[in-house]
Amino acid sequence: MVRWVFGIVLCGTMLSGCAVHEVHKDHDLIRTTLLDLYTNQIIDNLIRAKNAMPIIQLDYQQVSAMVTIANSISGSDTQAVTANNLLTIPAATLAATRTVMTTLMGSLGNTNTNQVTIGATPLITSNEVYDAYLQFLDEEKNPGSLMVTCDPPNSGDAHICRKCDGKYYWVPVIYRDLFFKLALLTTARRGKPLADPDAYYTVVAKRLEGEPKDGSTLPNGTVTKKLVTVLLDKAIPNDSGYIIFNDDPHTQYNVSMEPDKPDGDLSESRFATATVPNDAVDEFTKRLPRQGKIYLDHKQPMQANVDDMLGKINFQLQQIQFNQLRQPSGL
Repeated sequence: MVRWVFGIVLCGTMLSGCAVHEVHKDHDLIRTTLLDLYTNQIIDNLIRAKNAMPIIQLDYQQVSAMVTIANSISGSDTQAVTANNLLTIPAATLAATRTVMTTLMGSLGNTNTNQVTIGATPLITSNEVYDAYLQFLDEEKNPGSLMVTCDPPNSGDAHICRKCDGKYYWVPVIYRDLFFKLALLTTARRGKPLADPDAYYTVVAKRLEGEPKDGSTLPNGTVTKKLVTVLLDKAIPNDSGYIIFNDDPHTQYNVSMEPDKPDGDLSESRFATATVPNDAVDEFTKRLPRQGKIYLDHKQPMQANVDDMLGKINFQLQQIQFNQLRQPSGL
């Protein structure tokens, strides 16, 4: 009897100990599930943004696992005694029979409730998260960061790949570090841009403004450098610095920005005066218009705004659609 009861209690205790292992398994499953949810969300948002579709970021902030194990143990012990006497007259024999019947009954019940809860909240108050997606897709800074092809990428070319609407969207392996940084900035490390602002202003020197003026001269009066003023395609802050043209990346010219008008806006201008060696003035002006980069000494460019990035993405989308229209229907 004692052994029987002890066995039931031991089984119940073992079942209760399984709760720890259930919780361990649930939390491990939650972690891997969240990783998959965030990965799918990031690549899906990139695909939608690439196609100028709305995107939304979800925060999985409320995650819990609860395991409840309830055990019930019951037992009963009944004993029945039956006595029977038989007297045989001729033989004068008395037979006495005593029967003892013991009945042991027991039951063991176990209820296991496993509840996992994951709560998601739409993120609509964090501009830097959505800016990070647009910066990742910026073709000027990250050309080919999200490829769109009709055929799947070759083995080893893609860091991550998804098929959507018959096309393959994939991040090349060379951008895996940038993709990892995007994953951090959209989940845990918010408040920082995906890429640091450029240290230069991208400009186009459109045409010459006025005639070149004498700059540096030798004691004997020989002019060694000229001051050449050019009109830029956009206004940049009034400051001093230097310019490097794309067609001659190894040569830099000192520049200073000049106010458009004496009584106009003094904070920025479209007129840049470059100091050019006297023997290079003709070649300098003959190449206009020229694309280049202006590095200012004190006033650095601001981070690109959302409108600029959306404009670039929209232009890329138009290029994709144009290429699809040009593709023969038989391919």
